[in-house]
This record gives sequence, C-alpha cells and structure tokens, in this order.
Amino acid sequence: MVNTGENKYSEPKTIFEKLETDRQWVNDLSSKARVENQSKFDVNIEIQRELIAEENLDNCELTRTDYGKQVGKRLAFENRYTNQPEGFEDSSIQFIENEVEPLRCEECLGEGKIQCSECGGDTENRCGNCNSSGEIICGCSSGTKQCTSCGGSEVIDCTKCKRGRVDCDNCDDGRVNCECTIHGERGKRTTVTKKRRTVEKKRDVRGRSMKDGSHEEEITNQETTTCGTCNGSGEKNCEICRGKGDNECSSCDGSGSSPCNNCENGRIVCKDCGGNPISRCKECLGEGTIPCDSCDGRGNDPCEVCDQTGELFYAKIGEIEYRSETCKEVADAEKIRERVGRKGLEKVRNSEGHLQDRKTEEPDNSPDPEKEVVIRTEMEARTVPVQEIEYRYEDSKYTLYEIDSEIHYENNNHPLSEIAKSEQKALGAIFLLGVLILIGFLLYFFLYVPLT
Repeated sequence: MVNTGENKYSEPKTIFEKLETDRQWVNDLSSKARVENQSKFDVNIEIQRELIAEENLDNCELTRTDYGKQVGKRLAFENRYTNQPEGFEDSSIQFIENEVEPLRCEECLGEGKIQCSECGGDTENRCGNCNSSGEIICGCSSGTKQCTSCGGSEVIDCTKCKRGRVDCDNCDDGRVNCECTIHGERGKRTTVTKKRRTVEKKRDVRGRSMKDGSHEEEITNQETTTCGTCNGSGEKNCEICRGKGDNECSSCDGSGSSPCNNCENGRIVCKDCGGNPISRCKECLGEGTIPCDSCDGRGNDPCEVCDQTGELFYAKIGEIEYRSETCKEVADAEKIRERVGRKGLEKVRNSEGHLQDRKTEEPDNSPDPEKEVVIRTEMEARTVPVQEIEYRYEDSKYTLYEIDSEIHYENNNHPLSEIAKSEQKALGAIFLLGVLILIGFLLYFFLYVPLT
C-alpha cells in the first residue's frame, strides 16, 4: 500500500534523528539543522524483478551404488526446469540424467578387479630376506669367527708382566742400600783395630810404687774411610736384578705373551649361527617366496573405480541456482524531477494515480548449460511520494530526499562527523604518499637505470 495524505511524508526532525545514528553524520543534526525549503510531490517509478537461472553441468562417472543414490534424490535431467520457483525466491534444483545404460569400466576392463601391481598376478613375491634361495647364509660363512681376545694369533698379552718383565721386589729401580748405610754412616766405612800393651807401675807423689804394679791394657783404634763398595753414595746395585730394576717374568718366561684360552687355532664359534652357517629362511620357511602383501595372495586387487562391478554410469549431473534480482528505474535523486513528467509511465497509471500494473513474461524453458538466463520477468509501475528538504547546518547548505520512505543523499555532501573527517584525511594522506612514491620511482628509473 502507498501512503496517502500528509502522513506519507516524515517530519524533517525525524529524518535528522535517523541520520544521527550513522557514524558518518554529526550527532547534533536534529538540534542545529534549519530547514530552508521543503517540497513534496509524487513520482512514477518502474520496478523490474527478474528470476535468473544459472545452470552448472558436469559429466560424471558413477558406480552403480552412487548412481542409484543420486537418481533417488535428484530430478531427472529432462525435467530439471519443471520445478521452478513460483515467485522470485532464491532456490536451487539438483538434477541427474536418468535411464543411463552402464558401460564397461576401462580400468578393470569389466572384470571388477585389476592385476596386482606388486606380484603381477602370481600371488607370491620373491623373498627378499633370503633372495629367493630359501636359505640364510651367515656372514661368517664357516661357522666360526676370528677370536676377539687374541685377534686370531692364538696368544694374548701376559697379564702378570709388561713385555716379559716384572718389577724387582728387592730394590727400587735397581738400587739398594749399601752395608755402610745399614750399619753406619751413609757412604762411610769405619775400621776398628785393637792392640794390647804393658803398662808399668805407677808411683805416687812421693815416688813410692803403687800396690798394683805393672799390667796389660787393650787399645782400640777407630779409622773412618770412604766406602769402597758404594764409592760414598750409600747405594749399590741390586744383586737380584743386577741393577736393572726388573726381572724376567716367570709366568711367560720373558716372552710377554701367553696362550689364548678362549679359542682354538685363533677361531671361536659364531654366535649368530651357532656354528651352522647355512640355515632355513624364517620368512619364507625355505620356500623362497612369500604371499603378496598387496593383494593378500589373491593375485588381483578390487577395482576401486567401479566398486568391483565392472561397469560405470556416465551421466550428466548438475545444479540450477535460481536467484532474484530487483531493479528500480528511478533511483537517482537528481533525476527525480525529470522523471516526474516521463510519459512512458503515465500510460500505466489509473485514474487515482497509483495503479500497480504487472506484466509477467515466461521465456524459453530450455537454456544453454552454464549460462545465466532470465526465467521470469515482472514489471511493476507505481507512484511514490517524494520529499525534497533543503537545510542549513552551521554555514553550509545541503539537500536530501525522502523517496518512498527511504532517505537519499549524495555521498560526502552532508555534515561529516569528526570520525568521517579523520578517515577522509587519512585516505588523502595515503593517496598523497602513494603519489610521492610513484614520482620517486619514476625519477630513479629515468635518472639511474641505463637505457639498453
């Protein structure tokens, strides 16, 4: 219904209050704006609605199961345009080609299975563990290995000595204390000699003889000289090792080695094979082949392309998307007055001036695939109320329109809020910066890049 009378136009203040909620507008418009001129009139407009169909079509290969499922939930291909929306609602229709005869699957040639790529259909593969021989040959090849203790030499180093020699227990690096050090002064030898002599009687102070008379006494003579054995050093060579400091090892008779007790002739039994270098392969149990892991010994794999049926359905499958588009013939506020006198619309007005005259067209119902086509068109002509308001905010003059209860104005031709002004300044600065960068690049290119 089109409003009639004065109530079909909004009050200017009500319009200003609505615009204040937009962050691009000033928030005090309703209190500071002054209306200078207000014009009210009716204008004829055309509204065109179109129902557009876009068909997406593809050729698919489907298994019997998948084809049956798709046929059960999609329209038949030839009936894909019979279930169109009655009005101009957005919707979609899925379709598929029905009654398609199956064709042989080229992947399996109609067998439903394909030859195994691993075994080539033989059901078995060569045993990689024994190289198809059925036997495992130990790396020792003879059942024995070189002794790790003696390295195959049959002898090992003597544990009691070092290269056949042992330290002498009687001396210190071949030297011992000399007898002179043990029994006397280091490096000195003392000789003591004893003599006896007769001593006459002694007289007293008066010249009288003592009662004892003469007697014999022993005289000890002690002489100290350098020891001839150690030449005064106080040490001499050890008599056991003859001054060498070590003796021949009694365990190995000075050879420095002893027979190896861990092997025989420098060889030991191989721990890997226990002395038996040839054994049956545990993987193939001596057969030389093992069942194919890929096909589980069947020699073939199920064909995944046709789901083992040997046939495929090649059908057209797709979807039709319906969408509605509406176009108003009068949308530019600057052309409103020009369109008021348009004679083409006067013909569809009734005597009251607001008749809705509808014309519906039904185009061809077999559009080309993957193309947009107009399925249905509806034209409506009617009159709407228009209000033109000229107002002043601060020192600037502006104009806005109310067309069929919708507010129209030119972009940026209205009192801008501080946020909008900041955004405009930022965009201007970014644009200026881009221009300066471009100029700098061009100058660099012409001044420094040599021409070839």
